[in-house]
Amino acid sequence: MIKNLVKISVFVSVFSVTSTYGATPGTYQYFYDWGCDGSYAQTTITYNSNGTFTDGQSNSGNWSERNQIVIHGYQNGVLYTGYHSGNVIVGVSGTTSNLSGCYYLVKTSNGFATELKSLDQSEKRDAAGLEIFE
Repeated sequence: MIKNLVKISVFVSVFSVTSTYGATPGTYQYFYDWGCDGSYAQTTITYNSNGTFTDGQSNSGNWSERNQIVIHGYQNGVLYTGYHSGNVIVGVSGTTSNLSGCYYLVKTSNGFATELKSLDQSEKRDAAGLEIFE
């Protein structure tokens, strides 16, 4: 497990050195689904221009973009990779413990994200893959 975390850390570090931030910084509605079974949960994520991010669940990490591929990694090793087109980013997520998922982000400034609130909120993990206890 440590070996996989090191690989992820090295990859994110190398990727960050060659990245360009372009128009990506800003706040997005963040729809994620652990298991890709259609049960999306929702929060927000803010990409800062310095290569860091914070989500609406108080988790944080680093992000980078190159050639329209956005990667953001949480402090606990959860990694998201997606394709960026216009105001939308769509992709997949994964952990070193074989948890995988799907996600999409919609930049809040375009007005579309506010129309997508009727989603299933049954997700039992937060965006960083941490189990939610109610």
